[in-house]
Amino acid sequence: MRLSDIRCVNCGNVLANDGSAYISGGACVDYTLFDEDRWHEEADKNFESKLSGFLHIGFHSNPDIFSVDHVIVDDEQFGQFTIPFCSLKCLKEYLTKIIDELEKQYQNNLLSLSYD
Repeated sequence: MRLSDIRCVNCGNVLANDGSAYISGGACVDYTLFDEDRWHEEADKNFESKLSGFLHIGFHSNPDIFSVDHVIVDDEQFGQFTIPFCSLKCLKEYLTKIIDELEKQYQNNLLSLSYD
């Protein structure tokens, strides 16, 4: 998929040529944890226990000069996770703090590039 085909999920604009923000999450499995000769048998029985979940928020510049990234979840066993909040207000405050910190890091990266 070309960058010109990717649109922002919030406003629908085509992603900017200078970079884009992201939320990246999922689960990975370390296949080295399985016995190679019995991989299918072991995977059927123990697959979920080998999953590792992750959730990151950040910004990648384009071209790939710098990135800013905040890890919310990393290496969560079984791949699935829940992050509890007492209210939507607390969830919003939590995410806002992360975004504010990412914006500071982003601005610092831009300033350091201008001095190079």
